[in-house]
Amino acid sequence: MIEKILQYIEKFELINSDDHILIAVSGGADSMALLHMLSPYPITVAHVNHMLRGSASDADEELVANYCSEHQIPFYSKKIPIQQIVEQEQGNVQAICRRERYAFLKEVYGQIGATKLATAHHADDQLESIMMALIHDATPTSMQGIQPIRTLDNMSVIRPLLALTKQEIYHYMLQHHIVYREDKSNEANYYLRNRVRHQLIPFMQQENPAIAENILYWTTLLREDQQYLDQQASELFPAIITQLEDECYKIDIVAFKNEPLALQRRIVLILLTYIYSPQNVAYRQTSLQALLTLCQHEEGSEVLHLPSGWQAKRSYHAVHIMRGIKVQQQKTQILQVNEWLDCQHGIALYVTDKQSIPNDTVARYYFNSKQLQLPFTVRARQDGDRIQLKGMASPKRLSRLFIDEKIPIYDRDSIPLIIANGEVVAVCGVRMGGYFSTVPRAEDDMVLLVKAVSR
Repeated sequence: MIEKILQYIEKFELINSDDHILIAVSGGADSMALLHMLSPYPITVAHVNHMLRGSASDADEELVANYCSEHQIPFYSKKIPIQQIVEQEQGNVQAICRRERYAFLKEVYGQIGATKLATAHHADDQLESIMMALIHDATPTSMQGIQPIRTLDNMSVIRPLLALTKQEIYHYMLQHHIVYREDKSNEANYYLRNRVRHQLIPFMQQENPAIAENILYWTTLLREDQQYLDQQASELFPAIITQLEDECYKIDIVAFKNEPLALQRRIVLILLTYIYSPQNVAYRQTSLQALLTLCQHEEGSEVLHLPSGWQAKRSYHAVHIMRGIKVQQQKTQILQVNEWLDCQHGIALYVTDKQSIPNDTVARYYFNSKQLQLPFTVRARQDGDRIQLKGMASPKRLSRLFIDEKIPIYDRDSIPLIIANGEVVAVCGVRMGGYFSTVPRAEDDMVLLVKAVSR
């Protein structure tokens, strides 16, 4: 098994001879196995006590601390009152845990001069990630799953255990008599990831015991293809898209149409990443298909209104993309059933029953009309607005949501909010409330459609 890990490390060049590796260790089987396997290298261990499980969290920290003391491994730990932060920010527990954990890891990474951060993601995690992507919003990027090595906030993050399944890790722990702890919260099916882990994955493994290894192999091939196509798109980009000035770009339609659709998509995504931050995936995915359609014709003039005050104007074999001078505030409107409604922010909305969905939609969000009273009202934000998000115990302030999603201040008044039952149920282009689902549920009878506006 060690040989399998070493081959994986060598194949993806995860570790160099002069590396100093910081290992994130929770005390569970995966991270304790990773710690044991990487012990021949120069290592330091970091542990975060999220203080969510009382004495059990303290026992996790004690286990890791004792192991490091016995093996003379430098050890850093931090207690973080996650529940207190969640109550203050009204945020998602898992998201806040991840944010605070990586903030501490980055602090230690810089303090000790580490060159790699190792995390204990394994092949079963890879399978879960692919299933989660399929359930939510599969894209060429998300379908690549967890990468063996990536740069995150100026840290080089490696995942050596992706070569192993969970069962192989348990076998390794038993073989080497390594003590570890189980997090009981991972057994609860409240979170979607846990339902995928405990219900969907076992069914798939029953049909094919090698499903995790197959997915790992497939994602490796997909990643290699994606890297090649991304490289080709990057090389073509300067010949097709020219930056004329700040916040103004020109697409040569003739040159653009000469490229295969696979490269066209990637070229447009590069541009959208320039004009929007990489975090605003919703903006980029909403605008991608609309821009591709706009660039398929050379004759005639057409204007496409994009999020955040950007406009794409087609004329004379070119598309000019530029920032508007002023973003108008979203006015109050009524979204009638079976009628498209053009809103601010480059977004159009449509509500219909789930049996009558038009073919030209970009995004679909299913809901139960018994829970959300129709017709919806669409308006701009107001002081004190809150939204109930999936997985959160209480509604979140929109002011905090806009900060977390990195929405510019000048954009916030133009973003359409959907109102039902007197409360905000969706922030269009940013986050949908807990009433909506990207996949139809048995109780859902209606669907909200969202697309970029072209005029």
